[in-house]
Amino acid sequence: MPTLDLSTLPASVQQALLDFYEFLQQKAC
Repeated sequence: MPTLDLSTLPASVQQALLDFYEFLQQKAC
């Protein structure tokens, strides 16, 4: 899986990815 360079993405996209990642983390617990 390639690493994503978040610095190239818009702030709104970065926030959306962070929210989605946190959702996955909570779901995994």
